[in-house]
Amino acid sequence: MANAITAAPLQVGLRLPTPYIKAKCYAAVRWNRGQKLSGNDIYDFTHAAPAVGYCDAFFTDGPLARLLNSNQVNLAQEFGCLVESDEQAIADYAAQLLGEPDPAPAVG
Repeated sequence: MANAITAAPLQVGLRLPTPYIKAKCYAAVRWNRGQKLSGNDIYDFTHAAPAVGYCDAFFTDGPLARLLNSNQVNLAQEFGCLVESDEQAIADYAAQLLGEPDPAPAVG
C-alpha cells in the first residue's frame, strides 16, 4: 500500500500547506549543491510557508521570491499567491487593490 504523501504530495500539500511549503523549500535548497543552507533560510521558509499557503500576495526579498516562483519549486503558482520582491510591482499591486489608477512612472 502506497503512502498517501508519496502517492499524492500536492493533495496533501493543499490540505497541510505550511509543512508542505517548508519541506519543498528546504528540499530545493538542499538539492542545489552550489547553494549553502543558512540559518536565515530556515527563518525565510518559516515566514513564507503560511503566507504563500493562505494569502493572496507575499512580498519578500529577491532570492526567496525567485525560489518560490522558480519552475523547480513553483509554490506561488500551486497556491495562487503572488510572490514579489520588486518595489514597483508591489506598488502597482497595492494601487490595484485600492482601485487607484496606475501610478506615474518615476522621473529622472
